[in-house]
Amino acid sequence: MHTQAATALMAPGGDVIALRQLFTELLERPENMHMVAALMAGADVRYDMGEENPAAPTGWFVPPINLTTDDGHTRRLAELLRDARPLLLDLTGGNDLAATAESWNDRVHRVTATADDFPAPALLIRPDGYVAWAGADPDSLKKALTRWFSPG
Repeated sequence: MHTQAATALMAPGGDVIALRQLFTELLERPENMHMVAALMAGADVRYDMGEENPAAPTGWFVPPINLTTDDGHTRRLAELLRDARPLLLDLTGGNDLAATAESWNDRVHRVTATADDFPAPALLIRPDGYVAWAGADPDSLKKALTRWFSPG
């Protein structure tokens, strides 16, 4: 479908020129550009992660975010996912989530960091880059860790 739409926009003719102009105007809006980019990248899919009322980023591909880790380095979130291991990204600054996730330390990489404009206090990210859980509640984190990475 995407290839057909792109091919149609390249065709000659007055009608197509008007459509191309409209499409260009629509893409000037950041939300439309992000939607089309996600659609083309295959990141427009939201998976059911098994929670009744999941937090907003749950089930979506993790957004590009810059973080300041505990060691003081600024890193992109994508860098932390390069080893293809599950990642618990904790921005709460507390010890509750760390204590909850301790039994999974051999399977889930845990990083404590800070970030501006982050979508949730903490994210559990699958190796494929999709958010399996988001929030700050240790009990719901434990359920998600057990569901995705076996009992601790």
